[in-house]
Amino acid sequence: LPSISILYAFSASFYETNQNKAIDFCNRAIETSPNNPYPYYERSQIRRKLGLTQAADEDLETYTKLKKTGEWDY
Repeated sequence: LPSISILYAFSASFYETNQNKAIDFCNRAIETSPNNPYPYYERSQIRRKLGLTQAADEDLETYTKLKKTGEWDY
């Protein structure tokens, strides 16, 4: 079974028309599993659409670091 953090991250992608709700889902996923890179990626995409470039870049950097380690938990 997928973990709750994965479900939160995937749920965020369904809220594209409500970016604030999508960010909330990503935040919950990160709180649940901070070493999972995927919620950071999803949140970076949403933040970029909102014009929050610096925050999006920070999330993308975190995603990249976690993805490289390969030691994330679901």
